[in-house]
Amino acid sequence: VQEPLVSQPSHPSQPSKPAETGAEVLSRHIKEALWSPTILLYETTAPSAGKLRLTSPTSSTSASSQSTAATEVRFGCSSHDPEHNCLTRTESGTLSTETSLGPDGSAPPPAPRVGAKLIEINGTGEGTLIDNDYFQGTAVMMHRPPDEDAPCIYRDYFATRGRCWELRVQGRFKTEKVGRLFAGVELPDYDYSEQVGVWSTCLARTCQAALQRHLGGGDLRLSYGSRGADAESSQAEIGEIISGLAIFDRIVESTGTPPPIGGDLEGLGILRSQAKNWLEVTHDIERRLNTSTTYTFCFWGASRFVDLIDEKLKNLGLLNCCLRSTVLGGWPPHIVLYAVDDSENSDDDVSRPMPRQPRPSEKRYMMDLMICNSRTSEMSAVCDKYEFQDSFRPTVTPP
Repeated sequence: VQEPLVSQPSHPSQPSKPAETGAEVLSRHIKEALWSPTILLYETTAPSAGKLRLTSPTSSTSASSQSTAATEVRFGCSSHDPEHNCLTRTESGTLSTETSLGPDGSAPPPAPRVGAKLIEINGTGEGTLIDNDYFQGTAVMMHRPPDEDAPCIYRDYFATRGRCWELRVQGRFKTEKVGRLFAGVELPDYDYSEQVGVWSTCLARTCQAALQRHLGGGDLRLSYGSRGADAESSQAEIGEIISGLAIFDRIVESTGTPPPIGGDLEGLGILRSQAKNWLEVTHDIERRLNTSTTYTFCFWGASRFVDLIDEKLKNLGLLNCCLRSTVLGGWPPHIVLYAVDDSENSDDDVSRPMPRQPRPSEKRYMMDLMICNSRTSEMSAVCDKYEFQDSFRPTVTPP
């Protein structure tokens, strides 16, 4: 005789924990950081469709009758689709939503946030932390501990060096014909509605002169970005200070197994201080660029002048000041590596001039690393544009 089925007592399901918002993830990253105050590094390479950037408010019809009061800064707008929804900071500092209507009167879909993947400060660089259409690899931001008791796996490394921090990027290019390479700092999130101040201009030119000497005469392009009404264009210029591969201090080319990115690189590759003509050396590296070689780029020269944790300039005499309230304006800087078409100049011309600043749609980004400071004043607005995410957490400590 078949026994009757006995129903099992049902247990109330546990309520699922709501997913963290980007702001909550960022807040957790700050709390889990090695030091306080601290800096956080995020990989934010935009999709090939275009780089998301801040644009100024437009005069298009708004779905909100309150939009006229929100006239300062717009966030979350795409350079290749300026009709997306935007979050606008009002004069009172609050955020309000302003939706530009489409041709048929309907609201367009909201602009996607840019993914911001955490790269832990003083990590080991294990795993693939950078992966886009043109480059695949990893990165390490090595930073001297702020005090003797602070944890730092690179303490011995910094004990014999004067630099305060060092950025390393290692990986392979996915195509050989990437165009002319440029590296430096961009400010895609900056408020370009205001004109450039005299003090900011003076500081920017001082930084340019210092880096120019560091590059040994190599070309360096300084741009303040399109301002005022010009910043409303989807192809408006982004503020940047950019050079070629000569901006790096060490470059290692590996045809076999590359060295550990967080390991000792002494005696490997080519060092700026040991090269007779660094500009010519880096141009030759760019000319023979290929997809089978693993490249390790190291940058620490600016650490003489830039304190990342305190966000201030140093070793510049009377011009030492807070970057946060002057040059950066409270917005996070981005360390970038991108390429543009430069077919007008010969690859064999070492002295080829810096081209005009390319439009956003002309740039092909290999790397876009955003440096967030835990004291950044515009952090809430940054959360409106970026989707902060956890990253691979290494478990092996380098020797």
